[in-house]
Amino acid sequence: CTIGQKVFFYNLVSNPYCAPCSSAHHTIENIMATRNDFNFQLVFLTKDEAVDDPGSIVARHLLSIGREGIHDVKKATASWYSNGNYEKLISDYPVKEYIDGEILNRHNKYCRNADIHYTPTILINGRIVPEEYSPEDIKYLV
Repeated sequence: CTIGQKVFFYNLVSNPYCAPCSSAHHTIENIMATRNDFNFQLVFLTKDEAVDDPGSIVARHLLSIGREGIHDVKKATASWYSNGNYEKLISDYPVKEYIDGEILNRHNKYCRNADIHYTPTILINGRIVPEEYSPEDIKYLV
């Protein structure tokens, strides 16, 4: 990003087992490949402290990858949303130690505080993009 250029902060609230979230994630990746004025953050909305919930399990794995910094979390997340195969995710991107449930609970608390109850939800600069807009519309909104 160049000096003086406006930067957009983009949040995607997602669940690992949400098909529209997968599509939204791919769309965002494509937008980010062509623009340098986007900062992207993925926020997970899953079941609180549900250690046996499949979405929570995948989200904790992806968050653990990011915390360890051993693997490229961007590639791991793209891989997950491309194939949805948890065994492949843990084989290709193993982690030494999983994050505790508190970090995932913070993601969920953020969603509750922001009154977000569905996925995918898109926020630009902290403002929820109305449901009428699709992820593909983002490049035209900013």
